[in-house]
Amino acid sequence: MSVAEVIQFPGRGETRTVHFTEMHSFGDIGGLRLSLVQERDQEDTPYVLVLLGGADGFQILETFSPTPDGMESGKAAGDVAMRALAAAHETWSS
Repeated sequence: MSVAEVIQFPGRGETRTVHFTEMHSFGDIGGLRLSLVQERDQEDTPYVLVLLGGADGFQILETFSPTPDGMESGKAAGDVAMRALAAAHETWSS
């Protein structure tokens, strides 16, 4: 007689490919790139602050409203994030 345990795996969700337009690049540091992007040809979608590279490859940090104020907030948040990344990179690479 054999005993087996059945493990239920969750079903796959829908996969969707999204293309982005880079609205503002904050630069590269330590193999990571920080950018403010928006879905291509979709001006009513949020601005997204993303970190490219590293183990995950693509990490969404924050979203901002698709308005001029949202763009300015995204740029301000990106500037702060870039300074934090630079400080962390300096500490880790020392």
